[in-house]
Amino acid sequence: MDEGRGTAVALFLILLVTCAGTYWAIQTVRTGGTLFTFGSTEIITPTPGQVVPTFTPFIGLAPSPTPFTPATPVVATPSPTPQPPIQPAVPTRPTAGPTPTPLPSPTPRPAASPTPPPSPTPAYLFTVLRQGPDYSKGCNGSYIFGYIYDAQGNPLPGVRVHVFDYYGNDFPPAISKEDPPGWYDVLISSQPNTWVVEIVDEAGNRVSPQVEVVNTGRFVEGQEACWHRVDFRRTR
Repeated sequence: MDEGRGTAVALFLILLVTCAGTYWAIQTVRTGGTLFTFGSTEIITPTPGQVVPTFTPFIGLAPSPTPFTPATPVVATPSPTPQPPIQPAVPTRPTAGPTPTPLPSPTPRPAASPTPPPSPTPAYLFTVLRQGPDYSKGCNGSYIFGYIYDAQGNPLPGVRVHVFDYYGNDFPPAISKEDPPGWYDVLISSQPNTWVVEIVDEAGNRVSPQVEVVNTGRFVEGQEACWHRVDFRRTR
């Protein structure tokens, strides 16, 4: 429909231009002059009284069809779903836990009875009175000898003196003598050795401290002796 209308308008304009050109040519012939000379830069001025038709060329062009632009589809934005109003949280009371089981009453501990002090170790019946080498007797043999005294310092005969070593050599107890009173002596080996001297009762129980005697088997005045003295004294 629009294309047919545009074509009719274009034909009308062409017809109008043709009529105008014909009219202009007729007027030019009637005036007997030429208004413009083609190929020359000289402008021909019409004579006085000559009527020059004014022609304004009009070129009608059919309007170019407007390109069709598809309409942008409108996408409906869904309205947000209304949310229910937020209800303030109602504080709830904590659920009571199980009833705690009462702890049993502590059983009182019986008072500890005081520990009696340890019984004092009974003193030995005999104590060591003197010990050491005797260089005055030379080295005609190796001996352990000495004297036994009572509590008042008097020589005491009839006391058992036990001598042994750590290798199993064990002598029968030597008895302190009547003459000289309280004297005893024990012949030992001349080999280097360590001997132990103690007082024992009739049952063989020790009743005195033990004394170690080191015998080298040599005699050097002031350094090594063959005779070793150990004296005991009764304590009560």
